[in-house]
Amino acid sequence: MATRLLVSAWILAGAALSATAAHAMGLGGFGGGTSATPTQRTPVDRIGGLRRPTRLALADSGDLYVVDAGRGIVAVFDALGQRVGTLGGLDQPRGVAVLEEATTRTVTTCTTTADTCSDDEDEDSDGGWGHGRSGGGHHGRGRDSDDDSDDDSDDDSDADSCSTTTETCTTTTVTATVARAWVSDASDGAVYVYEDGEQVDVLGSGPGEFASPNGLDVTSDGTVWVVDSAADEVSAWDASGARTLSFGASGSGDGELDFPTDVAVDETAGEVYVADFKNDRVAVFDTGGTWLRNLDPPVNDAGDPAFLQPAGIGLDPDGLLYVVDNALMAVVIMDTSGNLVDILGYDAGTYWTGDVIVPVDAASDGATFWVSSSKQGRVHAYEVTR
Repeated sequence: MATRLLVSAWILAGAALSATAAHAMGLGGFGGGTSATPTQRTPVDRIGGLRRPTRLALADSGDLYVVDAGRGIVAVFDALGQRVGTLGGLDQPRGVAVLEEATTRTVTTCTTTADTCSDDEDEDSDGGWGHGRSGGGHHGRGRDSDDDSDDDSDDDSDADSCSTTTETCTTTTVTATVARAWVSDASDGAVYVYEDGEQVDVLGSGPGEFASPNGLDVTSDGTVWVVDSAADEVSAWDASGARTLSFGASGSGDGELDFPTDVAVDETAGEVYVADFKNDRVAVFDTGGTWLRNLDPPVNDAGDPAFLQPAGIGLDPDGLLYVVDNALMAVVIMDTSGNLVDILGYDAGTYWTGDVIVPVDAASDGATFWVSSSKQGRVHAYEVTR
């Protein structure tokens, strides 16, 4: 993916739980084994005021894009947690991906200058009028009055003819950052493209291109990866918006998918990770769509699978894999070989509904990872531990 890799998750509709606790628990120090020392996680930050936050995407600038499924929008927050934008025009937004790119733009600046005649003639006229009045007598005043009228008329005519407007324009080339975002909308089977908050395009033929577009990812070259859950398919789209690759088939065999929900791309390794929801695994392909291996759930300290149905999946810059299971209410962190590193939302053999209630998504920059708590209307940030 791009420098900060994105994570998306499937939304389990109709789940209803309540939040009562103030922190979540995790397990650290697995070292590839099954025993662990319980550690307490307390959020280092949080964003509230959301109705039902689901999918997340982190931009290189630190801006966090949050799908608020309850309002049908994508809310954008800066690195300080301040609301800075909204992506609208959506009905049922699902996945989101964002790529910030440096570009050059031509800026033209114009200034207008108005030039008029000098005031010398007006001053002469005024002087003559004053002299006529000071000279006394009706004859003098009458003559000066005529002169004043004539002079004013002449001056106005001269001023009009001398008045000019000059416009000077300067064209410069500046470097700017364009924030490009992709949002899947399940209601019309489309993935919409935004630039700097404005909807500017749509992938493929538009509405109806996908059966049920879900999780998204984007790589640094602008390639967009789309999971179509109903079609059991993953597709890639180039920077021009053309489909370049599709892979996947319905089933449970190697290379087959059953309701895939999310995708994350490791650009360095050239591998594509797919959350294979109903097959209870993570399927790994190369960037050409060839199946490589499956990652089954690692075993936790209770001897149980750490996740059952992966709803969301993503990678951070250091190669940690984040798997969100919103049924178990856990975020499972493991390496790309499938070794368990940590679990958020699990302690001493029990999945504890603590700080995150029905997590849907996670996104990490390598130092911090964010988790959406859909039933609490907020997003929490945690430190990454290894």
